[in-house]
Amino acid sequence: MQGKKWKKFLGLDLWPLEIYFYFLSVLLIYGSWTGFVLDDQRSNLVTSLLAVVLGTLVCSLAHWILKKLLARTPYGGLLVLVPPLALIYCLYELFDGLAKDGNLGDLEVALWTGGFFLIQWIFIRSLLALVHREKRGGPAFVFGLVLQSLLVVFLAFPGIQSPQRQRVDLEEARIQGRASQEFYYGRPPFKTVNLSPYVSYNGLNKKLRDYYWGFSLSEAPLRGKVYLPKKKRAPVLFFIHGNHNMTTKSELGYDYLGRYLAQKGIATVSVDESFLNGYLGKGVGNENDARAILLLENIQELFQKNKDPKSPFYQAFDEEKLFLAGHSRGGEAVHLAADFTERDHYPDEASRSLNYPLKIKGVMTLSPTSGQYTPAGHSSSLKNIFYLTLQGSHDADVNSFMGDDGYKHVSNTDPKLYKMAIYAGFMDHSGSNDLWKSDKTLPKALFYNRKDLLSRSSQKALVAKTLEAFMEDILEGKEDFYRNPEKYLPRNLYWIKKERGGEEVLADFEEDSLIATNSWGGRSQVLGANSYREEALGHMNSGGPDTFHGLNMSFTRTAQYQMDLPDFHLGDGDYLRLDLSNQGGEEVDVQVLLQDQEGKQAYLNPKIQGLEPSLDFALTKFYLFNKKETNKTAFQSLDFSLDQEEVQKTGLDPSRLASIKIMFKTENNGNIILDEVGVGRERESR
Repeated sequence: MQGKKWKKFLGLDLWPLEIYFYFLSVLLIYGSWTGFVLDDQRSNLVTSLLAVVLGTLVCSLAHWILKKLLARTPYGGLLVLVPPLALIYCLYELFDGLAKDGNLGDLEVALWTGGFFLIQWIFIRSLLALVHREKRGGPAFVFGLVLQSLLVVFLAFPGIQSPQRQRVDLEEARIQGRASQEFYYGRPPFKTVNLSPYVSYNGLNKKLRDYYWGFSLSEAPLRGKVYLPKKKRAPVLFFIHGNHNMTTKSELGYDYLGRYLAQKGIATVSVDESFLNGYLGKGVGNENDARAILLLENIQELFQKNKDPKSPFYQAFDEEKLFLAGHSRGGEAVHLAADFTERDHYPDEASRSLNYPLKIKGVMTLSPTSGQYTPAGHSSSLKNIFYLTLQGSHDADVNSFMGDDGYKHVSNTDPKLYKMAIYAGFMDHSGSNDLWKSDKTLPKALFYNRKDLLSRSSQKALVAKTLEAFMEDILEGKEDFYRNPEKYLPRNLYWIKKERGGEEVLADFEEDSLIATNSWGGRSQVLGANSYREEALGHMNSGGPDTFHGLNMSFTRTAQYQMDLPDFHLGDGDYLRLDLSNQGGEEVDVQVLLQDQEGKQAYLNPKIQGLEPSLDFALTKFYLFNKKETNKTAFQSLDFSLDQEEVQKTGLDPSRLASIKIMFKTENNGNIILDEVGVGRERESR
């Protein structure tokens, strides 16, 4: 009798409770497998709702049949535990998936799982008590409704600003601009390209996708949107989006960029690659090579129209001033596309020829992926090209700086060329596309803190101004943006790494695992550090097949890295470039001291330069309860130029150098990673 009372009190045998638990379980499973995309596509919402309702009916019907079949067995009574256990399991999977971004320990995951389940049980049980007019059903329902309302409020509110975000003086930026003309191209009958050799989709996935689009990927259309300035023969940027729900017209999410650049005299083409995107959790395989091929085919198609007097694009583009840019998987794809223009054959199948004789001035990647496609198992490397990569600290999709991998695989020998990597504070992944609403799909998106983010208008302004300034530098043959990028960007926190072509490497920690060696053939040593080691930079290089290395140093107040360099000298106009990452919460001062063979010393540019501390912020709303912050940082480049006047005062002979000392100082504790020491010569701006 006592067992029946508890069973009645828990209400586990009540069919509405069983259906409710199955509904929530299917909702969570569907969300984890496919994700509820936060955009304005009604078809996605209808499809998702139908799928969840159907899944709930199937589970409930199966449960009812099993109860009938096992009613006379000892196991029949255990079936009441299946719905609650299913919900507990799904909740655990949800919170376990949020554990890394939310800094949740195992106990916290268990507590959040139990708490959410308990609120749902109290709510539905109290509702049934009210309906059945049980004793104290009214007060119980009020209590359950209050708990459920508090939970809904928690999920709905945007979050809070973390302490460091409150201290940063951010600029609210906006851009405006209208293209002189806007055109869609590629309407039926359109030209097509066969992408089937570069993708992997078959079975039901292929049938559903081909039915939805009305074509297979063996006949992928060349189409997109063009934004033209007033002038003819304008420089042209081809831009490609990344992966999102394929029913979203992702190429239109960059209207703001096309219109702004057109106003600045740069034609922009946003290429439609939506049919390569995923849907209901299904994609077409590691398709970034297909994205690259599709981009190149679109370029060739529009460049043919550029020569056709009957085309609206006649003489619209200056084909000698071609730029490529891409977002997310599109960022990796434009890197691959530039690589493919230098190849005669497809690397994974040499019998398949490539013929894209395009002259690309520069490549720009925005929050790119890396290593999803590797040519014949190797990294995709570029030579002698202007290169820029941009990513945000709050990117919850590509959550490590994968653009740094592409940056590392660009080598320039021409001093007129350069590459840059910009890591921007408080910028996320989806804010660069007007049609992408969140980095995470539901239900996970409900737990992320949106109050720390730059506004969407500021993120769009940041992207547009960065790309414009980079291309303007190249087109006008100057280095103003390269030298002073913050002058062109909205006020924010930035970690900026950059390198001019033709520099020589003094140390990059790639030759062996010995700290005592450097790339120039001399000896090195660390002085004053509490601990130091060479380590793989996996957090800066996620996705690629290669691993880069750096020197990690922890110290109290001061430390030095000293290089003894045989047969090395500096000349007038020479500089040292240091690529450094501050892993600690305090600013680190950096100076460089030269010593010649006679023991005379001089500072290389006596000005002390500072390394930005790491950024601590609340990535998720769990911060409200555990006060655990997420820590992000990136590499910065510091340049120290030879100051001849200062050198002459000391009598140091820069042609007979014996050592270079890199000195670090902080108020309390410091932790830095030294990735590379390079030497180069300043180039006069035109």
